[in-house]
Amino acid sequence: MTGTGPGPVALGEFEVTARELRLSREPAGAATARVLVRSRRHVLGELEVPVRQGKVDEELLRAATRDLPTVSEADGFARPTVSVVIATAGRAEEVRRCAGSVLAGDYPVLEILLVDNRPGGPESLRLKEFAGTDSRLRYVAEPRAGVSFARNRGAGEARGEIVAFTDDDAVPDPHWLSGLAREFADPDVGCVTGLVLPLSLDTPAQQWFEDWGGFGKGFHRTRFTAADEGRSALYPFAAGLFGSGNNMAWRATGYRALGGCDPLLGPGTPTASGEDLELFIRHVRGGGVLVYTPDAVVRHEHRREVGELAGQLHGYGVGLFALFAVYIGRRPGELFPILRRLRGGFAHLLSRDSARNAGRGADFPAVLARAELRGLLAGPFRLLKALLRRH
Repeated sequence: MTGTGPGPVALGEFEVTARELRLSREPAGAATARVLVRSRRHVLGELEVPVRQGKVDEELLRAATRDLPTVSEADGFARPTVSVVIATAGRAEEVRRCAGSVLAGDYPVLEILLVDNRPGGPESLRLKEFAGTDSRLRYVAEPRAGVSFARNRGAGEARGEIVAFTDDDAVPDPHWLSGLAREFADPDVGCVTGLVLPLSLDTPAQQWFEDWGGFGKGFHRTRFTAADEGRSALYPFAAGLFGSGNNMAWRATGYRALGGCDPLLGPGTPTASGEDLELFIRHVRGGGVLVYTPDAVVRHEHRREVGELAGQLHGYGVGLFALFAVYIGRRPGELFPILRRLRGGFAHLLSRDSARNAGRGADFPAVLARAELRGLLAGPFRLLKALLRRH
């Protein structure tokens, strides 16, 4: 996909059992559609099909999926109580959309903690009013700035055996919590991450984010452990392969035992990002088991404008430096294992031929290509700022 190609992209789902197409996003002028293919709760993959005269080519879609297997719904796994933590800072309307989607889902035993990271003012009042509309909602104030503080506060307040996290700019699928909780039937699993897809691809910037790599980690269930050193030269320090913090769940006891997200990292701090990736590394490197499942889907609202996206990618570069600096600073014995992977890491980040960058088309803007690198170079100064702010 390229950002300035045929225009906006339609989005939808095709259910192979019912042979039914449902479009969730149908922008005017779309020439293609990205269709998630699933059998009931189970995700099988994604297809890109043409849109002709304003209609998705369903005949082509049905032919392409004709031989796909249907998946049995027999899933007698225990359903533990799940506490969903949504951290926010002045975005009550987005929280309402996100939490409403979770409440409308198929999971029967849950609570949702609305963690206000900017308490006081009209948006906080709206959050409190919304929390009063359903007994499964709870308002929690966390005045210390940063998503790490907010998530950790939510996990500390959680009553569930499992704590799931998503962001206020995400819209979870109706089967999201079922997809996450099913994996915890294995007592060895401490963390589960899921598939993150775009909520819309209306603008070039949103499509360029997908070309950059987006949040998606593919359509194959994967189990990660410390014993998987041969998986790649960068493993387990290519942390992006594990998933992302806008779609993750933890055993509550395990999350708390790890100490949660590092408050020096993440949105709302000078380091801007990296809190989720550092936590994944810490978990796996410490002997924990992490499972990625495509059956747990959330849709993410990508930045619509190029300037916004450039700022996001710059923040990712800052966070990339900061997460490794913080990780090594607190675990000096890990310095040499990371240094051994450094050369391959830079090639992965910078080479046009790397798996990470291969999806970028010729029209991928130079300002976006440079943004993450500039953030990486700014990382030391931003981390110092975060440290000074703490003391």
